Amino acid sequence: NQPPFSVQAYASLEPAPLPSGIQAYPSLEPVITPLTASMFDGSANVFLLWKLAFFAGAPLSAVATGWLLLTMAIGSVTWWLLPSPAQNRLARTSLSLRQSRSTRQEQRLIAASAAGALSPAVIEGRVAALPLQWYSDGASLAQLFLRTDTVLLLVFMAMANLNQSFYMTTFQDQMLDLLPHEQATSLVQTFDVVFPSLSMLTTPVAIALCSACADREHLYMAAVTALTCLFGTLQLFPYASTQLAAALAFGPARTLQWACYFHFFATPARYPPDKMGRMVGYSNLFIALLGDGPPYLLTAFIRYALFPTTVAARYIAVHVGLQIVISALAVALPLHLAHARSLRRQALLASSYRAAASARHTFYDDARPHPSPPPPSSGSLASSRGLASPGAASNLPTARLLLLGSQVGSPSPSERQSQLRPTPPPPVPAADEGGEGWAAEGGAGDGFVGPLL
Repeated sequence: NQPPFSVQAYASLEPAPLPSGIQAYPSLEPVITPLTASMFDGSANVFLLWKLAFFAGAPLSAVATGWLLLTMAIGSVTWWLLPSPAQNRLARTSLSLRQSRSTRQEQRLIAASAAGALSPAVIEGRVAALPLQWYSDGASLAQLFLRTDTVLLLVFMAMANLNQSFYMTTFQDQMLDLLPHEQATSLVQTFDVVFPSLSMLTTPVAIALCSACADREHLYMAAVTALTCLFGTLQLFPYASTQLAAALAFGPARTLQWACYFHFFATPARYPPDKMGRMVGYSNLFIALLGDGPPYLLTAFIRYALFPTTVAARYIAVHVGLQIVISALAVALPLHLAHARSLRRQALLASSYRAAASARHTFYDDARPHPSPPPPSSGSLASSRGLASPGAASNLPTARLLLLGSQVGSPSPSERQSQLRPTPPPPVPAADEGGEGWAAEGGAGDGFVGPLL
């Protein structure tokens, strides 16, 4: 599926459009993942409805039965909206095509560098704009899970979820032990309202963040870790003002954290499309085991431990220990993502420069005198480019053409002869305003062709 041999196509480096009917709405993914995360925490509003119904006189059994029938009705309707197996196959094909576009763009960039179609300044700009692929073809689930970015993300999510689960399940007890009774009761009532409400109101912020930083994971993960650490720090101080601030920050921090987590795993450049479902499923299981089980052990420590001597001090000690671990992971995760991104771009830039240097070396070797073949026809490269003589065209670097042909396809000899543009000797000047370097029509490269040959 490689494009035909064309220096102009390499110079543009624009990916070909996806086939009709494939990935009709590619921009919806950064919208769906934050919506999914906000629905998880926003569903806590259900408990407020249950309270209102119960204190209005409805038996708890009636409330639970009515809610069961409602969820069964919604689930039945949702079943009919699920995609068919054919639609699932189409979706997987779409994700595979999206993932392969970054690989094709990297190949085009290296081929364009070898063809002499780009100046160094243009190469650096194109490398900075390319999406990066972070796995090799055929990577196993074990290799994907043991990758450093995956390990750091899962451990951070597990520890943050552990801290948040413990906070939610013991919030009322903590406030009663840390604050006077009236302040604690008022804060508990406030938390029941602001947690689900602010979680849902954070959705537009999460959508904007995931859309703006779609392939710059270090940026949105830095925002996630900063907000998570802010919440964790505020809950350490036993004052009504700081506990209120922590309650206000809890919903946005949790929603943004889970939205970016799902968005990270849904990036085709990070994980193969055919393994995304299993990656998310096993990762959620890992987070649940480490995040939802230990709160019972922590609660037992709060009740029965002898040190620290007070219950309030034991709550603070637990949160301090968890926050130290979370803070270390919060620094390591975005720094690793940024460092890995920089190294990957440097490697791609080095490959492009090596290809360009190899092409120049091959050109100078082929430019030496050789036995002249029969003169070319009137429509040859010599006449079309204004070369000094037909004999000069016979010394074109055909070896470089064969090298490029093996990378990007098998063009006919006439295509190779008509589309070749030799690379001028170093030093290479900056790219022209059109950004096409030496390959631009009427650019500086035209003045070198005749004298050089």
